[in-house]
Amino acid sequence: MLWSSITGTQPGVLLPQQDATNDPNASQDGLLSLGPRKRKQGDSFKSDLPQWISPNDLPNTICYRGIELFYLRNPDDGRDVLCAIIEFCNLKGRPEGADRTKFFMHGDYQLAYCPIAQIVSLAFWDDAFKNELTPELIWWIKVPRRIRALLLQWKKDKLNLPLL
Repeated sequence: MLWSSITGTQPGVLLPQQDATNDPNASQDGLLSLGPRKRKQGDSFKSDLPQWISPNDLPNTICYRGIELFYLRNPDDGRDVLCAIIEFCNLKGRPEGADRTKFFMHGDYQLAYCPIAQIVSLAFWDDAFKNELTPELIWWIKVPRRIRALLLQWKKDKLNLPLL
């Protein structure tokens, strides 16, 4: 519900459920068949990019790959702000991966209502941070004066791990 209130959408829009009634692989009784999916002719996509991942291979949820977690430097020499840009690629009513919607959010000092605190706590649980941070240190990181923002990086083996 926290994510729905932040993005202004209903939960089914952010995390769509598999609808057996509209699925071409559904059988007469509404259950999904385990057979191969039928594709339209000319629908295949060939990428020249290395490590291309099909949207069908990704989970229908938010993974660490879709979250940019970073600190923005406070120009007034105050406390730097922990922010996130979250990319939702599976929105209800749109083809998978077609219209990637990004939401920007910043930390809230009331941690019970802070979506970034939720992301950070799950990232520590999953051991997803690339560097050796601790939960205490992450709230006190300072952005160096020579840069505007400091990106917190994820481990490569955790990028496709579902977060929600």
